[in-house]
Amino acid sequence: KYSFRVKKRTTSDMTTEKSHTKVIDQVRQDEAQRLAIANKLGFTDVKALQNAATHNRRLFPASKERLLDAYRGNLDRMRTKLPHLFGRLPKAPLVVMAVHAFSEKDQAAAYYEHGSPDGSRPGMVYVKTYQFETRSLADVDDTADHRGLPGHTLQISLAQEPTEGPAFRQDPGQTTERQSEVPEH
Repeated sequence: KYSFRVKKRTTSDMTTEKSHTKVIDQVRQDEAQRLAIANKLGFTDVKALQNAATHNRRLFPASKERLLDAYRGNLDRMRTKLPHLFGRLPKAPLVVMAVHAFSEKDQAAAYYEHGSPDGSRPGMVYVKTYQFETRSLADVDDTADHRGLPGHTLQISLAQEPTEGPAFRQDPGQTTERQSEVPEH
């Protein structure tokens, strides 16, 4: 039931009508912000900006290595910010690798594979380099932040490191269950 989902996701007693109104208002705000950005960049509307971006070759990598370097650069910048943003950081380092050639055609743009709890095996962000020339660099920062740092690296690496809590909480599979209990914003 929709009202149950609203309560579970917002942890409030908001009515379904109020929830719907808030979503519609947020969409309008987002659309207005997108239009303002498009206008600031000299475009008459968001569609014109999107069209220009899809044809701007500077927004696409010139090689597989350049695509990987874009992810590495983002993660390197984020690493310098982490100590100021988070009190506890994982022991396992994080590396960026190309998705294995035998499977990259059917893989997601990027995915995370956790390292070992003791830090001896790094966590990995695997990046799909198949048809790299069609992959916009505009998505790299968001994807790297989500899949890598802080994203899944902090979520999973910290969860699997030994703590005073029960051992089952260290299982990376448990993080998705806990995540579903957290309200979405």
